Amino acid sequence: MQFQSAAFQPFPIREIGGGPFGDFGEAFEALFLSKHRGYEAIRPAGPLVMSRSYVDELCRATETALAVVQQRVAQQGSSILGELGYSIADQMWLAPMVQAQTLERAGVFARADFVMGVDGPRLVELNVGPTIGGIGTLDRYCDALTEYLRPTLHEPLARAISMPRPVQSWSRALKRLAGSGQEDSLRIALVVADEEYEVPHPHEAALFLNRAQISAEVMTVDVAKGLISGESNRLLSPNIIYGCFTFDQFANPRYRAFVERMLEWQASGGPLYMSPPICTVLGNKEMLSFCSRLTGALSVARTVRLSPNNQPKAISNKDGFVLKPASGYGGNGVVIGARCSLAQWEQSLNRALLSDRPHVLQDYVSPVDIVVPTGDRNTRYEVGIGCLWFDGSLAGILLRHVPSGSDATTNCSQGATFSSAIVVDDHLLEIFR
Repeated sequence: MQFQSAAFQPFPIREIGGGPFGDFGEAFEALFLSKHRGYEAIRPAGPLVMSRSYVDELCRATETALAVVQQRVAQQGSSILGELGYSIADQMWLAPMVQAQTLERAGVFARADFVMGVDGPRLVELNVGPTIGGIGTLDRYCDALTEYLRPTLHEPLARAISMPRPVQSWSRALKRLAGSGQEDSLRIALVVADEEYEVPHPHEAALFLNRAQISAEVMTVDVAKGLISGESNRLLSPNIIYGCFTFDQFANPRYRAFVERMLEWQASGGPLYMSPPICTVLGNKEMLSFCSRLTGALSVARTVRLSPNNQPKAISNKDGFVLKPASGYGGNGVVIGARCSLAQWEQSLNRALLSDRPHVLQDYVSPVDIVVPTGDRNTRYEVGIGCLWFDGSLAGILLRHVPSGSDATTNCSQGATFSSAIVVDDHLLEIFR
């Protein structure tokens, strides 16, 4: 699969009907800050315009990649854990979860991340599991953008554009997973790590679920444990326990023990636990190597496991590679060869080889830099595109941007700003340029 719509690269929204659309500064940010103080650290920017055909191709690549990794795990079973380099302890913990029904649930929520390259978008990561960035915050973004643009956007143009809202696909998927007879009385506990309780994402997610007629509440592990014994007076009798943990966080014994207890509760007739930690296998970055081999997808950045054998090539071609932890999250541990010295690059490679967790080498995708609508119109940004894919359909488009040439990765936890895309029918694109 090769992208056919490179000519339809996303572009910043300009002026329509005589109204200024380029000034997304303090007034726009204030719409978010009035809802949650966490938006001081996770700052919004103005939207980009995407053609519908461009978005369709993002969806096809996402769907294909997810299907490939699910099929690979289903075929190999628990043996794939060793192939991917998981420790013996992690293999023993994850192996019982490699079951058909569990794998199906693990792949319900995914986000494919693309770099906006010169020849079109290139798939660089497939994130799978319950912690998908964009849930809640993108719904807030749609609300804020609608409010900001309403005075200028005339009705004929409003009908020609769309902005996917994650809560719509998310709520449908949760109702399906809850099972027959529970769709109209769904109650969900969104359980987060202690350090995640103060950030906007889970609280925004709960708010928009409640608007969708699903009772949802955010709680920490210590509060959620009381649900089993009935000691907690929070959200009595949940249908779903939605554990918002990355695999890295399971290094904390408290979180690992909590998940084990929730899975035991589910097995004894308790609520469904979403998502089982086996989802980390589907999102392991080395799985992208299977996508490239099995589909011949030129839109997938070539990805291989770092080893002593390929280290010399990585050193001699420093500017052509990115080093990443195979199961890392949040942009942590990512090193871009083109943006560090040779000494720093060699040190990073050596440290990765000595680590107890595998790392991958990925082809560096040279990004396109564009002006993103912000308060500073003179700054050019590199843009990462996240295609949220929930239960087989497009759920949202998360854009993250960092100033061109900076050392930062396009991740909000690393200081990137975020926005979304206005999706426009191809024949109307010129109106928005």
